[in-house]
This record gives sequence, structure tokens and C-alpha cells, in this order.
Amino acid sequence: MNAIPTPQNLSLAARVSLLNMRKKRLERDIATEMGRPLPCNIELGRLKRSKLRLKDEIASIDGVLSTLQRVGPERRVG
Repeated sequence: MNAIPTPQNLSLAARVSLLNMRKKRLERDIATEMGRPLPCNIELGRLKRSKLRLKDEIASIDGVLSTLQRVGPERRVG
């Protein structure tokens, strides 16, 4: 994420940061489950789907932040 924090996108940047922390926790949980002698495929599927949802949301917000950065404060409406 390369967007410069401004009042308009600070909450989005904070949201991305929170989502990235959750994603890292899910990655740890997936690794822990995979390390078990007999991993639960249902739990692994749930964890991986959750991670994918977070990844998609992060990409979406990053796109908004990139757009805000390109547009600049002088062209924003509102």
C-alpha cells in the first residue's frame, strides 16, 4: 500500500492494517492445522476461505487508496 495517509483515507489504511493482521493470524492457524498429524480438512477449508475473503477485501481497499492517491485532494468531490 503506497497511499499517503490523509484524513479521507486514514480509516481505510487502518482497516487494511487490521485486515493484514487478521490474515497473518489465519496463516498461522493454517500452518498449525497443517502441522497436526491428521489435519481437519473442514477446518482447513474454513480457514483458507476466510483468508481468501480477507485477501480480496485488502485488494479492493488498496485499489480505492490507489485511486485516491492518483486523483489527489484538489480533484476530490465532497
